[in-house]
Amino acid sequence: MGQVLLDLPSDVYEEVRGHLLPKDLGLEPAGFLFVTPRFRDDDVQMFKCVEWYPVPPDGFLEHTGYHLELTDETRAKVIKRAHDLGASIVELHSHSGPRPAAFSFTDRRGFREFVPHVWWRLKGKPYFALVLTQTSFDGLAWMVDPRAPQYLDGVVVGGTTLQPTQLSRLAMGGERYDRNVRFFGQRGQDQLAVASVAVVGIGGLGTHVVQQLALLGVGRLVLIDPEEVDDTNRNRYVGLRHDDPVPGMPKVTLGRRLINETNPEVEVTPIAESLRSQAAFDAIVGCDYVFGCLDNEGARLILNELCSAYAKPYFDLASDILDEGSRYGGRVCVVRDGTGCLSCYDELDTEAARRDLMSDAQRRDHEAIYGVPVGALGEMGPSVVSINGVVASLGVTEFMRIATGMPRQATNHLRYRGERGIVNVVADDPNPDCYYCSGIRGKGDDVDVGRYLKA
Repeated sequence: MGQVLLDLPSDVYEEVRGHLLPKDLGLEPAGFLFVTPRFRDDDVQMFKCVEWYPVPPDGFLEHTGYHLELTDETRAKVIKRAHDLGASIVELHSHSGPRPAAFSFTDRRGFREFVPHVWWRLKGKPYFALVLTQTSFDGLAWMVDPRAPQYLDGVVVGGTTLQPTQLSRLAMGGERYDRNVRFFGQRGQDQLAVASVAVVGIGGLGTHVVQQLALLGVGRLVLIDPEEVDDTNRNRYVGLRHDDPVPGMPKVTLGRRLINETNPEVEVTPIAESLRSQAAFDAIVGCDYVFGCLDNEGARLILNELCSAYAKPYFDLASDILDEGSRYGGRVCVVRDGTGCLSCYDELDTEAARRDLMSDAQRRDHEAIYGVPVGALGEMGPSVVSINGVVASLGVTEFMRIATGMPRQATNHLRYRGERGIVNVVADDPNPDCYYCSGIRGKGDDVDVGRYLKA
């Protein structure tokens, strides 16, 4: 088969880019072109545009900055219009960020469901898809089989042929996730593909977590950490190379590179800001799940409250090495559905959190009166890669159970004791008077968690 090209008038092309790539790309826009064969020979198949349809705001069932789903009415309208015109359909949407254009796993999941339906309704007419970024585009064409696309060879605009990146994977998921699917099924894998997860703290625990989430096939990861790596991190940060600039590399940059090299299908949003920033709060509220990989009780208290207020499943991970190494391990706490939280589990040091959240002036006054707490003297405790790896794996496994809908009930509180070689399930009951579980759960903006930002 020869080349497959789309022919767009210059004014339509500019209108398409204006709709899909506005200056402030917030919600992910979408639209459709209707095309008919212009000519066909052994070397080239050319399809010309006969109509452009930008999807209006009310045409979406779900609409975010990284995921969209059309209403049934919109889908039916597009298919009917193509039928009336005797045309094929070209679906278009855009991606934000600096990476070259390529369809995500979530996009291809949608193709697997939608293209065969359209193919049947339009009696075997070819189907096309384009994804645009500010700097490039990629395209796929289903010419002979609704389950097997080929690369689009180009888009002709005003006589000039624009070249796609051809970076998209052709297989609809291929065999990458085959062993996952054998465990928790295709529906579970699809649930991971559309999930968005915020990971707060990209350190010894966090780098393990983001690598495993990328391997599972989570569709979108948001990385939050304001710090740069340093030389003491080299013994345990997954993905940190011996020749990386230290200091000088933000931890979120390390996390993004690790994810991209592990699974380029995953969309990554790095936020090199403190948890106590508007960007971090907005990102967390916009995600489906949250991991806390922190060594600061103040930040842990804020995440516990933020996730309770907005009813976000929260996975709080911590590792520890105590008593000069005679005790070591860690724990995983899962906060969800009002069934308990860090306060109920007695895993939140409120006095340490209060000190962490003091202003500089308050801290100076406190130290003048009470002295400097031993834990605030600036000397960090021991930490090793394998203990972090065990705790991270326990946490990601609990996430996997919940996100994929596995029938086995996820566990809310696990405690790993490495010196004894055991993992205990801690049976905690929620406190009926708990402020986080019963007082603010699901109350959103009414809780004013933003007071931590004002402070």
